[in-house]
Amino acid sequence: MFAGEAAGLRAMSATRTLRIPAVLHAGPVSDGAMIAMEYLELQSRVDQAQLGALLAAMHAAVPSSSMAAAGHFGFDCDNTIGSTPQRNSWSTETGVKGWIQFFTDNRLAPQVRLTRDSVIQAYADKLISRLDGLFSDLDDIKPALLHGDLWSGNIHSTEDGTPCILDPACYYGHAEAEWGMSWCAGFTQAMYDAYHIVVPRSPLFSKRAELYRLYHYLNHLNLFGDGYRGNCITLLESLTR
Repeated sequence: MFAGEAAGLRAMSATRTLRIPAVLHAGPVSDGAMIAMEYLELQSRVDQAQLGALLAAMHAAVPSSSMAAAGHFGFDCDNTIGSTPQRNSWSTETGVKGWIQFFTDNRLAPQVRLTRDSVIQAYADKLISRLDGLFSDLDDIKPALLHGDLWSGNIHSTEDGTPCILDPACYYGHAEAEWGMSWCAGFTQAMYDAYHIVVPRSPLFSKRAELYRLYHYLNHLNLFGDGYRGNCITLLESLTR
């Protein structure tokens, strides 16, 4: 777990954009593993426009991974999303096809299987068969370094007001997937406006936002129980109409 978090923090820090706590040590201990990070005085109030601009810069940064630089989606190690294992094996394809392959095999299908819910599985099978249509407005997708679990608890600012993000579930993916946790992130329009100055909004952005929320709602269903099942069904119905 901590190896994946440490790798993510280091990858984000290498972009020289947002403030990322430095990893001082990460490794095994007698009864598990540990990570030691730089201590920062943090506050919850964040300049949303500055956050959006810096997230856009992070997404647009040249990948530090040779696989991502070659157009593949994934990460050099697996990690977790909450306590759920998150596989990051590299896509064999690139571009839109590679992203659909990665998202299907490493994100959507594993979460659906964990639900053991035949209704969700049937909807998901239908969705997977038509995923191409959700990306028909894009000629290409370049791998962007994503925080991967961007909700309010992981977004802060330092004493000087610089936005700081931590506790990542990093991988190289479609930049729009970063907003999958937007329903509990507190983002304002100022954040999106600043972000889209650098990373233009695509025509099917809103529809794909449902797809990326679905991954996290499925994870919440698997972690916290049936209270999230209705959200999953609603999104699946919308995505398969």
